[in-house]
Amino acid sequence: EVNKLLLCTAIAQQLKKIIDGKGEGADVIADIYLSGNIKADFTEYIEKAVKRYNVMKLIGGDEVPLEDFFVSNTIGEKERVFADKKRIKCAYLDEPSLYSIRTMYAKRGYDNLKTVLIGSGGCGKSLMLQHLFLQAAEAYKKTGILPVFLELRYFTQADDLMSFIVKTVSDKDHGFNAEVAHKLFLSGRCQLLLDGFDEIDPSDIDSFLVKLEQFTDSYGKVQIVISSR
Repeated sequence: EVNKLLLCTAIAQQLKKIIDGKGEGADVIADIYLSGNIKADFTEYIEKAVKRYNVMKLIGGDEVPLEDFFVSNTIGEKERVFADKKRIKCAYLDEPSLYSIRTMYAKRGYDNLKTVLIGSGGCGKSLMLQHLFLQAAEAYKKTGILPVFLELRYFTQADDLMSFIVKTVSDKDHGFNAEVAHKLFLSGRCQLLLDGFDEIDPSDIDSFLVKLEQFTDSYGKVQIVISSR
């Protein structure tokens, strides 16, 4: 049975591609239509990843549940916003989430899908990404948007970003594969949290940047937050 609403959405997206390409556009109708009918549920990945990332170390080395001890930082456009919010005039978030990060410029008509989270060493960038992931994971059953946490220290020139993502998720949930990932990415039903750009081997950085640009060109609806010094 044809899903008429979804088909109309797919046709509209195709027309937008043609307009953006000034008369040329990839044939995306089938991919967008099929992506809306994905029935797979990746709760196995969510459960295992939550167990992995709901952990932080206290001074002395004791491991504790992150969400029981984590105190969220303020993030903003300027580096001093955390220390002096009253005097620094800029956009900032006291209790950031992936949703609030994406919509922080909504009043300006901007969809903030791509974010670089910059901070000095030891200021809590990884813990912030873990916190954002845990929030999104808790909401997954309601939103249908799959958060994926990626540790960039494991990325090498031999990887492409798609295979790196698929391996990360499929290691915890065998139902996840490249075909499903492609459909999720096309429809924007995935959020990527990339931890530690500064931890990529220097010889692999140029390769990573090229592959990240290719990925974002292909999957413009996917929200990406990447942390770095």
